[in-house]
Amino acid sequence: MYWEQLTTRRFAELMPDMKTALLPTGTVEAHGLHCPLGTDNYAPQALAARLETRHPDRVLVAPAIPYGHSWELEDWPGTLSIPAEAFQQYVTEVGRAMLRWGIRDIVVLNGHGGNNGALGHAAEAIADAGGRVVITNWWLDYSRDILTVTSLGDAGAPSRMGGDGARGLQSETAQVPGQGPTAPAGNPAAGGDW
Repeated sequence: MYWEQLTTRRFAELMPDMKTALLPTGTVEAHGLHCPLGTDNYAPQALAARLETRHPDRVLVAPAIPYGHSWELEDWPGTLSIPAEAFQQYVTEVGRAMLRWGIRDIVVLNGHGGNNGALGHAAEAIADAGGRVVITNWWLDYSRDILTVTSLGDAGAPSRMGGDGARGLQSETAQVPGQGPTAPAGNPAAGGDW
């Protein structure tokens, strides 16, 4: 079930038994010339949808937090970077609000590496308030599975912009088609110059 799609009455009926929320996080940033700016939001939202389909009575999908901390790309056209402190505080307050309504376990489905530090601090604050938080990063936690499925094998390849080697390359591009509102035009695996 999706938090924002529930009525107040239905939410109140569910809450005695619903203890786990999925919280997709990502960012809006440059991903080469061929990927949408929202690339980091697609995989976490798709994973949340799959988990909800498999466990509709056990997980509540919270609205995604689509903006993140992208300081390294803030000068690239279209990037919307939030200071780490602001992102951390926002996630912390969302988590505390969830605890207020009976959620005890929060699974953060993160799509952007720049969020990791702030998410770790937010998880500590939410734990101090009585919650349990697990943070997962699709490109780290599922990289072998992704590369097996896509057969692209570019993990660890040098990135045009540094970092973990995946930004805008084949393994990241492969997760975009069919998950976002628009698929990249042309050959999405071709990459291209920044």
